[in-house]
Amino acid sequence: YPRELEELLAARPEVLAAAVVGKPDEAVGELPVAFVVPASASVSAAGLMAAVNEQVVPYKQLRDVYIVDSIPVSAAGKVLKRELRDQLGGRDTDGALGAPVWRREQGSDQGRDPG
Repeated sequence: YPRELEELLAARPEVLAAAVVGKPDEAVGELPVAFVVPASASVSAAGLMAAVNEQVVPYKQLRDVYIVDSIPVSAAGKVLKRELRDQLGGRDTDGALGAPVWRREQGSDQGRDPG
């Protein structure tokens, strides 16, 4: 379902590019995390996350959104998701990734009606 989340993000006018990868999690294996290149500096990571998460079932919801300047792509134009996963694992050498701009707390229903 990363592709589904990427398509929802890409459909937003405030997003220039997006990639979704799985972040390792001990409890469930992986949680979806988005890397987003915004169209302007005023883009809200929390707003993007809320807009996407209201369109998908809870287990597909984004847990973190990272606002980035660019997404790594190969010479053929394919997103290099392995590099993004490596950055999540703390293996990036310059420490540029930092903390997510906004994080959804696990188990939070964001005001959704559980029924």
